Amino acid sequence: MRTFKKIPNRNALLWVCGMLIFGLPQFGFCQGNDSTFKYSETLRWPSSRDWMRTGVALGTTGASVLLFQQYAKVPTSQDVAKIAGRHRYIGEQRKGYGALSDALLIGSVALPALYALTITTQQDRVDWAVGFGEALCYTFAINQLTKTIVTAPRPYVVTLDPAALDQRSGASFFSGHAAVAGAAASYFLFRFSDWGNSRHRGWWLAGAGVLATAAAGSRVVARNHFPEDVITGLAVGTTVSYLTYRLQRSNKTKVTAAPNALGGGHFSVVFEWQ
Repeated sequence: MRTFKKIPNRNALLWVCGMLIFGLPQFGFCQGNDSTFKYSETLRWPSSRDWMRTGVALGTTGASVLLFQQYAKVPTSQDVAKIAGRHRYIGEQRKGYGALSDALLIGSVALPALYALTITTQQDRVDWAVGFGEALCYTFAINQLTKTIVTAPRPYVVTLDPAALDQRSGASFFSGHAAVAGAAASYFLFRFSDWGNSRHRGWWLAGAGVLATAAAGSRVVARNHFPEDVITGLAVGTTVSYLTYRLQRSNKTKVTAAPNALGGGHFSVVFEWQ
């Protein structure tokens, strides 16, 4: 009979971070002027729908982690033999670069979050929190499900005793660090135009791109992944972010209020589907 294994600290930490990304803006820690009579404002789904989407995304992420712990396979000696000839990438694990990749991943997620604090309205911040969190959660869930199905030895396993191999040893494809970092940077890029123009726009976007690329590259240098693992991760993260962004925009309307020709304080309100 199978029993659930303890969730690794790193996965649990990512899950908690996802909950914070979703939750804090929705509790209203950021205040702003939401009057539609002063400027055009984007109306998002009712808060109950936002919370439902939040729960589905977090639940999917948690389920994928548990499935990996339950059903992911340990690589066999035959699996390890398939990568033995890739001398350029295999070798002993470089834990220093692994720690660097963790820091770069945190930076990749934190940079868009920091910029979001400059958004002037609470409504838009909540909109960002839901979309950004969904992009990260679904990317991570797809990563965990893929690793559950595909057993791909990491480059460093050739230096380990077969008895020391575990589920993580066979989780090379595809890179979760690259996928999540790519998702964060991509969502930041797609949403930037909605947040308005900034004189520092280029620096923000360049910083997000550099952090995501460095996080992905450091996984190869650390001998945790092969190049195709991180390339696939970046592609998956970008795709999920784009689909999340497009879905989010398709579920909103835009309302504009302005004085009409009647005068006397009358306003005309125009609704426009996006």
